[in-house]
Amino acid sequence: KKDKWNFVTCLYDSTLGSANIKIYVNAVVGSVTANLTETINASETMELGGPSTDLKGYMKDFRFWKRKSLSAAEILQLYQGINEHELTPDFWLLMDEGEGNPKSYGLIGILNDAVQWDHNSAYFNGINSHIDCKKETTLWGASQTKFSVVFWAKFKQHSIDTPFRTLFAFWDPVGTNGCSCFQDQSRPKKLIFD
Repeated sequence: KKDKWNFVTCLYDSTLGSANIKIYVNAVVGSVTANLTETINASETMELGGPSTDLKGYMKDFRFWKRKSLSAAEILQLYQGINEHELTPDFWLLMDEGEGNPKSYGLIGILNDAVQWDHNSAYFNGINSHIDCKKETTLWGASQTKFSVVFWAKFKQHSIDTPFRTLFAFWDPVGTNGCSCFQDQSRPKKLIFD
């Protein structure tokens, strides 16, 4: 939803066989799930936003769990803010620093010039804005059979000037094996996790 905070959750669990990719918005699972048949082996940088996808809006509280696919009950718990610190992620950018670069357990996400701090969140201005979470082989740099990503996002525009607006992505060195969550501008009320 435009101009409202949305709690986005992306899950991957290869042990399920079918329907092993799911996306939740505000703790409600999407009506379409997908079947990923290849192993995710992302050994490159994770990015929030994207240098070529022009995300315009806010993001905060980005969390990543390796080797864990959150349950529907855990997603609801996080969405409602109930005992959320019991579910400690492997990587957590609160994005409430207000200055400098966001930090997670000693790791740093690097803001580019097009991302600014605004009201305890990161504002992506829509012009090549992204946060570079670097290559971190202990987190997203190995074969992934399960993982979970959650974050809060508030979109400032829906238009069709750019086909996709990436929220987060990580890929292998040739860009063919990885995943991303993005807003499809041809269907502006839809988020896609692929």
